[in-house]
Amino acid sequence: MALELYKRALNSATFEAAKYILPRVTSSLRGMKKSDVVLELYVELNELYGESIVDNVLLTSVAAAYCDRSMFDDARRCVEKALEMSNGVPSQELSLVIDRVNRDKNYEEKTKHINIKA
Repeated sequence: MALELYKRALNSATFEAAKYILPRVTSSLRGMKKSDVVLELYVELNELYGESIVDNVLLTSVAAAYCDRSMFDDARRCVEKALEMSNGVPSQELSLVIDRVNRDKNYEEKTKHINIKA
C-alpha cells in the first residue's frame, strides 16, 4: 500500500519533491526484499535525470541495496560518493552500510587506497 502511494506521489511530484521521496521509496522497496527493483530504479533515474537526482541519502539506500545483492564493489562506489557529498561525515544509516561493506571478505585488499571510516 505504501509503495503504491509513493508511486503516485512520484508521478505527480516536482523534481525537488521527487528527490525527497526517492530515498523513502528505495527504503520501502528494500524492506519488501526488492533490492533488485531499487537498483533498476536507480539506473532508470540516472538515465532520465543524470546525477542531478542523486544525493547522499539516495546513494546510501542504493549502496545498501547493492550490499543486499552482494555487489560490494558497486556498494563501495556509492558509499564513496555519499561520503563525498556529505563532506566525509556519514549519517547513521551510511555508517551502517559502511559496516556492511567492510564485512566484504575482500574489502581490505580492494580498498587499501581508500580511507573509509564509520
